[in-house]
Amino acid sequence: MTTPPSNKTAATGKTATPRLYTGRVTGIEDSSPDTRILRVTLDSAEPLKFRAGQYANIHAPGMEPRAFSIASSPHDPELEFHVKNSGRGISAYIFSALTRGAEVTLEAPFGRHYWRPLQKPLLALAGGVGIAPLKAIIETHLLEDAAAPVWLYWGVKTAKQLYLDSYFRRLAEQYPRFHYTPLLSDPPGGRSPLRTGTVGDALAVDFPNLTGCAVYMAGPAAMVDATLPRLLEKGAEREFIYSDAFGA
Repeated sequence: MTTPPSNKTAATGKTATPRLYTGRVTGIEDSSPDTRILRVTLDSAEPLKFRAGQYANIHAPGMEPRAFSIASSPHDPELEFHVKNSGRGISAYIFSALTRGAEVTLEAPFGRHYWRPLQKPLLALAGGVGIAPLKAIIETHLLEDAAAPVWLYWGVKTAKQLYLDSYFRRLAEQYPRFHYTPLLSDPPGGRSPLRTGTVGDALAVDFPNLTGCAVYMAGPAAMVDATLPRLLEKGAEREFIYSDAFGA
């Protein structure tokens, strides 16, 4: 991904009232067996004003709109969405019917799980495709905050689901203050060269104290619910914990 110059207004300014936009599919990538990365360019010359971590409702004919986190930062000219195929509804439609050049209707922006310019160390905790909004938050933080370090813990079942692994490893090489830890909860045969366990388990080992950190968490509701008490036990301040939970 090529990152354009920093734009403070795009990243931290007031977001627009949600409204409908039309755009075109400019990229489709099957990033894992059940996950597709969709890239959309809006038809309007006016950019969508949103904060990193917010989401859009994607519409499709005859279906209920569905929310998808915007995985690209406000600095990017394209909108990026990570879609896990549930086998029904709009996710199935995206896998079976959308092709490059197809028209897309979306409504945005929504959500309060977005990056704040707090000048605090940032802890990003992702489960599965919850990595999507955290990718946008991390990219924005690295561009907008010149000093504060970032730790990303990304928990999945198997290594095949780490579809952005190489991207985050390159990002860690580019930004020494960015630290990336992938975690596998169910590796084949119970063994893996990668670290195993849950995000909460890793935090308990790696951080004696989380006081003063800004924590952004996104993933299945069970993961968020299980991790929150462990954050509080480690001294994380509830007012600086921002979470976005969804069904597994």
